[in-house]
Amino acid sequence: MAEVGEMLPHYFKEVDGRWYLRGEAVEEGGVFDLKSNAGAIAWLTSVLGLEGKTTGDLIPIWQQETAYLGASDTGRLERLLQQNFWRDERTGRWRLPTEAERERMSAQQSLKDRAFLRAVGRFLGGELGRRPSDVEIAEWARHCYRLRAWEEAVALFGHISAPEKLDPKRYAELKKMIEVCRQSAARR
Repeated sequence: MAEVGEMLPHYFKEVDGRWYLRGEAVEEGGVFDLKSNAGAIAWLTSVLGLEGKTTGDLIPIWQQETAYLGASDTGRLERLLQQNFWRDERTGRWRLPTEAERERMSAQQSLKDRAFLRAVGRFLGGELGRRPSDVEIAEWARHCYRLRAWEEAVALFGHISAPEKLDPKRYAELKKMIEVCRQSAARR
């Protein structure tokens, strides 16, 4: 039984007398699953608090809390911050956005989405000047699906030239998305 006690700290962390998985961020009694984006956003919200933090402040905390995930997506923290929080240009600190700042973030995302759809249109029209890789085309199709750009997603899917080179699981998911796009486009 003593052996179990010695092994626990190698696989778990103890907080206030309770054991948690290393990947669970514990903040004032709350447990966050950092594998999911929703859990990571909730965790960041609790960590940023009222005063906010710089990216440099957040990186070591993030690395410590997500170390159990193994090979981490180094850009994930930055993406989560940019998509969900406001960076004060004066202090460089990330914090929760005000309602007005949320509206600005939404408007900026709308501009990015329109620019993305213009690039897709140029590619589909043969005007892009380069041929994206199949992986890139698949990601574009996924993004079109999220934007409800049904016809564009279906057209992009038709440009994937070597599906066998894509991750089989992600390709199967994409095929299902494209079927939804076809049905949705037919209903329009």
